[in-house]
Amino acid sequence: MSDPPFLWPVEHIHSGDDAQNGVLCAGNMMLTAHSLGIGSCWIGFASSLGEDPGVLKDLGVPEGHRLIAPLIFGYPKKVDGTATPRNDPVILKWVKDQ
Repeated sequence: MSDPPFLWPVEHIHSGDDAQNGVLCAGNMMLTAHSLGIGSCWIGFASSLGEDPGVLKDLGVPEGHRLIAPLIFGYPKKVDGTATPRNDPVILKWVKDQ
């Protein structure tokens, strides 16, 4: 079996909202993959690699850009189809000032 495809969205650094936009893009990519029967995983430990100038160079990240969300995609070996067990609901009680 081959290694899963690895995708790491890159964004141009020019405003404070860039990281949020990249994260929203990554989330939508993961949701779309799921709808197509493709598994995905956000490789959180790989985020620190985006700070390494050698890694940035090896990946061909242009100057003035940064890595946002390390993702991998692949077809699951097995699809269960059952929902994850849920915890008991949390009951909120709102208290108003008198």
